[in-house]
Amino acid sequence: MLEKMRDRGEIPKFASISNPIDLTGSVTADMIVKVTEIVYNDVKVDGIILLGLHHVPGLQEDYVDGIASIVQGRSKPLVACDIGETEMALYIRGKFEKFGIPAYASPEEAAYTMSALCNYGEYLSQFGKGK
Repeated sequence: MLEKMRDRGEIPKFASISNPIDLTGSVTADMIVKVTEIVYNDVKVDGIILLGLHHVPGLQEDYVDGIASIVQGRSKPLVACDIGETEMALYIRGKFEKFGIPAYASPEEAAYTMSALCNYGEYLSQFGKGK
């Protein structure tokens, strides 16, 4: 699906569409939401660490609303990261958190959280309710 989007020019020809996906500094809110939805719905994907950088010109803050609409009421984990402590980075992370999406200032923090979520998921599958 991502190959078709790239072929149709919906994402940059030079974007990386394998793990890790990189839509480059040419990303727009529409691109990141569409690609996140495709990846989120892929049964081979267990979780997503989303790195959206607020300083990319085409990536406006409304992408957070689009991402939230994808994950609301679903159980696959998505962890967000917007690097830094600028006013805008804090705002974007706060917006994710208002939707119940964990958001961090560094990729390392986001990866640590995803690891903890994976470990917790394994724990629940082994020792969860009713077992």
